[in-house]
Amino acid sequence: MVYINIGWVDSRRDIKAVGYIRISTSEDKQKYGLKVQLDAIRRYCKDNGLKLIKVYKDNRSGKSLERPGLQKLLAEMDGFNVLVVFKIDRLSRSVLDLLKLIREELQGKQVVFIEEGIDQRTKEGRLFLTQLAGFAEYERELIVSRIKNGLAEAKKKGVKLGAEPKYPNYRDKVRQMRQQGKTWKQICQKLTINYRTAKKAAKE
Repeated sequence: MVYINIGWVDSRRDIKAVGYIRISTSEDKQKYGLKVQLDAIRRYCKDNGLKLIKVYKDNRSGKSLERPGLQKLLAEMDGFNVLVVFKIDRLSRSVLDLLKLIREELQGKQVVFIEEGIDQRTKEGRLFLTQLAGFAEYERELIVSRIKNGLAEAKKKGVKLGAEPKYPNYRDKVRQMRQQGKTWKQICQKLTINYRTAKKAAKE
């Protein structure tokens, strides 16, 4: 299961929020287990007038965005306004991926990181995004440099590189379904693809 049934919610709260929790190994070895994260998210939403409707979870590394719980969250993002996360590294360990998530894939949504005290709905939270962009650019330059060096070395050895991307195969169908008013969740379920593949197909 990639989400948690949170039971009763207060229907008087208008702003819909979802939570995201993650551990990468067995929970008893984690400093911040799933329960700690979940309790903090519930408490934050209660104290700040947010209606917590669902909490998504993953039990795998934060190095990649290809996680079932995160992909399901992105596919269902039409249903909430605010994403609440216990700590930044629970969402992503890469500054570059984190910025991409917030600015592109979660565009139009507000993100809160409880431990760091970052709330995108405030001017301080928006300042954090500006600073994050600077770190992301530095990380991007490092990655590009490593890739170029790796490709040059592989080319010398005669290694054939790369695989054909999947998203072009779904381009027409995804665009057609979006024009029909289908949600990302409906598209992903119908075509059995994840959110990132669907979004790339719609853009390219």
